[in-house]
Parts: sequence; structure tokens; C-alpha cells
Amino acid sequence: MALDPSLLRNIVRRRWLRCAILCSAISSFLWLVCVSCLSRFARWYLHSSGLMLSWRAVGGGVAFLVAQVIFLLGEMVVTAAEDENSVAVGDIAFGVVKLAWSGIVGSRINVSPSNDVAVLARKLQTTANRFLFTIACATAGFLSMACLRWASLEEKGPFVKAFHGAVLGLVYAIVHIYRKKMILSFPIIQRGIFFGFKMGFQEAAWNSLKLSAMPTIFVEMVVLVVNSRAITVVWSQKALLAHVTTALFCDTFIAFCWELCHHLCQVVHTSRHRFSPSFGTSAAETTPHDLLLMALEKTEKNSVIHYLAVLDLCTVSESNVDAWRRGALFEESGETYQRVITECLRPLDMLTMQLASYVNGSYIDGDKDILKHQMQSHGYSWKSKGGSIDQIFKDLQLCSWCARSAAALTSCSKNEDMYGVAQLRGCNSAVVSSLLSCLLVTEVSLGRRRNTQYLNLIGPNNIRWTVPSRGMFEDIGIRHHLPFKKKTALHKKAYAMADIICISLYQIVNVFKDEIASSISTSKSSSLAERDWLGNSKPLYESHETHLQMLSLFLEFKVN
Repeated sequence: MALDPSLLRNIVRRRWLRCAILCSAISSFLWLVCVSCLSRFARWYLHSSGLMLSWRAVGGGVAFLVAQVIFLLGEMVVTAAEDENSVAVGDIAFGVVKLAWSGIVGSRINVSPSNDVAVLARKLQTTANRFLFTIACATAGFLSMACLRWASLEEKGPFVKAFHGAVLGLVYAIVHIYRKKMILSFPIIQRGIFFGFKMGFQEAAWNSLKLSAMPTIFVEMVVLVVNSRAITVVWSQKALLAHVTTALFCDTFIAFCWELCHHLCQVVHTSRHRFSPSFGTSAAETTPHDLLLMALEKTEKNSVIHYLAVLDLCTVSESNVDAWRRGALFEESGETYQRVITECLRPLDMLTMQLASYVNGSYIDGDKDILKHQMQSHGYSWKSKGGSIDQIFKDLQLCSWCARSAAALTSCSKNEDMYGVAQLRGCNSAVVSSLLSCLLVTEVSLGRRRNTQYLNLIGPNNIRWTVPSRGMFEDIGIRHHLPFKKKTALHKKAYAMADIICISLYQIVNVFKDEIASSISTSKSSSLAERDWLGNSKPLYESHETHLQMLSLFLEFKVN
């Protein structure tokens, strides 16, 4: 029985609804506290009538909640699991020229411009979403400031003072996009919503204070410089300090509400979702993994649903939280296990081929057909990301989960795979080969050159004289910034990825140490080891001999 794809969309919708309800409750409480403080301040310092809990406070509170909903809608537009490139003026001009050229000569050289159109459309969509977020922040800031001034302090001209809020919204949106805070950051340890929200409370307060200082100083300087009469009025009333303090307090309060709303969205959307029916039901006995497989195979690889599905798979594979679900993967036909392993290896193989293309210089000459052919030969559909080398590790979190899941399932198959589907289907060899290929190309991008030759081979026939040629690699490195320089973002991500793959391979080797050692030692040509642990097809990077030597080094725990 096929599942309805709307089930996956409802997961995200329910999370956004939960965010809206929680943000409304928190904003209502903070609104009452803020209006109370401003009213008391007005009665004590400005000798004006406080309007706390009056009809103005109630009406202003409703409008303030509307402003928070507008901000939440803007947050919904830009929130994503992966970072996407925005379009620039040069990209649009170059895209138009390239499309025109492809339309003229594309039929002769068999060049399809559909991929370029898709990349340009994706960049335009990302830019439009960020522009909408900026407009939403400015509108929410203007409306929030107007509500605060009108409800509790200002008798005249509250909308003129609301200019503070619009500037605050623009500054907040620019900082938010520049720091890439709209990208979901999944925590290492999954916690409850309340505890996760409490941990970010102090950081939200500090960020709101830093954000509010800039627009407050800017607006007050503009008002005092442009309107000379305002200087006389302010100084005649001896209320300059009160005026600036009130503006700073209002800006800080609005920014604090936005930071809490943003942090709450992060906590809610990064919490684990169980893609399985309840234990003990009939669906758990017949189709326990249909929803998980649909989320892995039918969704976009950079969507939140796909990330949640891989996170759920990684949790089930590595821990005993739902041991019955992990045991159900090793069903008799082996189709479920093979589909899961295929989806786990897909991001790793894509990362391997993209790094290999940069290392070998295929991106320099524009030779992407070789990469496309190699990916299709391994059963994968090629979709170019259309980005630079800086965008290779943008799905680092997804690749790390996939590597850990594949290694954990391979390790558990020794004791939990009663039908031997992991070995019969060739999944073990596929996992080891993919992990070794990704590790080798990642180490090359870091500038490492391993000597994988056996140290115990003695004799003139076993001596292989090699002259390392660094010219081509250094030439490519100049053009592609390879190897990655230390203390850069690319070097840190590549180092983290290599570390995760090493740990995953050691996890497999530690469980199957005897089997791998016997396969290597009992066969002179190492054909048995290649068949059982490296596969029959050509690796994505390097050769079978190199992989076999690396596997021997892992057996001796010489890889770090």
C-alpha cells in the first residue's frame, strides 16, 4: 500500500504551527511585562498617565502579535537545512549570455541549457526569499515599535517613532542573512524542547542587546542632526536621557522577541522525528519502514524532511532506542536494507566525485561529462550543484550522518542479520569501497599523501620506484585553492569529514577484523578480499590495489 506524500508535508506544517503557538504565548507574556515597565517608567520620570492593561494595551498587544506572525512568516521563507547561493548581477548577465549562446549553437554541440536554467532559477528563488524576509522584518519592526509607543508611552506621533523599528528590522535581517542563521544547526545531543529553548535564552538576550544599539544610535543621530528644532525641544525638557533609554529599551525588547522566536524555530525543527508507526500496531509488523524510505527517496536532498529522515536513521542505527526498527531492516528479501544503504552512500559518492573532479582538474576544463558518466555507471542520477568549491561541504552534516549510519548498520549486520542480506546483496563491499574512496580524496584535498605500499615486501621484484609528480597537483591547487589552507572553513570541514570516515571504517574493521584478515591472507591475488569487501566495480577514486592496502593499514590500526 503506497503512502500519501502529504504525510511528509504535514510533518513540517505541524512544526511551524507549534512554533506559531509557542511564539504567540511567549510574545504575549513579554508584551505584558514590557508595557508594565514602560508605564511605570512614564509615571515615575515623565509624570504622564500610565496606560497599563487599558484598551490601548490590549489593542497594541493584538497588533504586536500580528507583527510577530509576520516575522515568523519571513522566518518560514528563509529557513533551510543547507545554505544556498543567492544570485548576483553578474550571474544574471552571464546566465542570459550563456543561455543565448546555448540556444544558438546548442543543437550543434548537443549542449542542453536546462541545467543552467535550473541553477539560475534556484539562485533567483533564494534571493527572492531573502528579500521577502528583509521586508517582513522591516514591517514587523515598524508595527511592533508603533504598538509599543502607542500603547504605553507616546500620546502623539507613535508612527513617527516607529521608524526605529523599521531600521531595526533591516539591521536584523542583514545580520541574520550574513551570519547564515537561517540554516538549521542540528545539535549533537537531542534534548527536549523546553531544555533546548532554555539553553539559548542567555545568548538571545546578549544578541538582542548588541543588535538594538546600532539602530538606536543611528536613528537618534539622524533625528538630532536633520531636525534642529528637535534638539531645542529635547534639551528644554531635559529628557534626552529618558528618550534614548526608552528607544534602546524598545529596540532591545523587539530584537529579544525575534531572537527567542528564531531560537524556538531552531529547537523545534531540529528535534528528531520518528518515521515509523507505533510499536505494536499492525503497520509496525507489516510496513515498518515505508515512511522512512519515502522520506529518503522521494524528497529533495536539501529539504528539512530529508535531513530529519537521515537523522532518524542515524539514531536508530547507532543506538538501541528503537532496536525493533533496526532489526526490521534485515528482512528476508534484503530489498529494504539495500535501499537504505544506497541512500546512505549517495551523498558520500557525490562528495567523492566532486572532490575528485576538483583534484583532477576536470572542473577547470569544464569536462563534466566524465563525472556524469561515472555517477550514472554507479546507478546515481547526476545533478550539478552549480556552485564553486566553497559549496562542496555545504551538506557536511548529511554526509556525516550517512557515513555513521552505513558503518553502524554494517557493524550490526554481523549479529543481527539472520539472513545474511548485507553480504549477499553486496552492501558491505559497497560501504567499505565508498568510505575508502571518500577518505582518500578528502585526504588529498587536505594535502596528505599516504604511502600505502606494504612495508614487509622485500626483494628486487617488489621494489616500485616512483617519482612523485607534484607539478600538476600544485598547478591545480593554485587554481582551485588545493590543498585547503589551515584554519579555513574548507580545511576544518574536510578534516572533520576525514575524521568521521576514519572512525566509521575502524568501527567496521573492529567488528569484521577476523573476516577481513582471513580474506587478505588466504588469497594470493587478493581476489577474495576484493570480492567480499571492495566490490567488483571500479572504485570512485583510486584503484582496488590502493583500497586493499588502505584496508590492511586499518587492520593494523595505522591510519589516523
